[in-house]
Amino acid sequence: MKTLPAFEYLINTRGLTEETIRMFHLAHRDSRGMNYVDADMTEPFPELDFRFNNASLFPVFDLYGKCIGVSARPFNPGPDLPKYVNTSYEKSEHLYGLNITYPFCIKEKRAFVVEGNVDTLQMYEKGIKNVTGMLGSAFSVVQLGLLLGFVNHVTFVPDGDMAGLNFMEKTKNTLLKRYKDVPMSFSFLMLPTGFDPDSYLKKYSKEEFLALPQVNV
Repeated sequence: MKTLPAFEYLINTRGLTEETIRMFHLAHRDSRGMNYVDADMTEPFPELDFRFNNASLFPVFDLYGKCIGVSARPFNPGPDLPKYVNTSYEKSEHLYGLNITYPFCIKEKRAFVVEGNVDTLQMYEKGIKNVTGMLGSAFSVVQLGLLLGFVNHVTFVPDGDMAGLNFMEKTKNTLLKRYKDVPMSFSFLMLPTGFDPDSYLKKYSKEEFLALPQVNV
């Protein structure tokens, strides 16, 4: 595993363990379009085109463990390719990693909601396993419904930048207007400027993360 570029990136750069890589079925796709993934990955990937070659693959599963999409980080993206490329799927109808983390959400009666897949993986890696990731830039009513049966409190963890602040204000307004009668409470955990969950947990401990100030809705 460690000799393949994708896994070298995930282990050495992202700081993930092989256990987490296998748990979330992270994969490598070489320049020929050959996929390398653990033997326990029984769900086939959707059809992938040339954009997914020579990349780390982050498969996206629905709550029942069916692979419904793939997000990939190419190692040598061309000038016309973004940092991540994605297959087509309904991003507002799913939450990254929830098929793995929902038992921990049930146990804690609380879910942390972060912006992306790497943030989800880093929090899980550091022992904050009641976490799930949005797959787009907004939190939808469908995603809220996925969590309703598991938790009674949701803590959003926006990035510590202007986009994160804008997300917080927009989401606060939506929660207050549309979901005020939902039997669930909400808060926002405030990261220092310049940090996201991934970078913060590489520098600080789980305890320091959980002690960060929170804004209740």
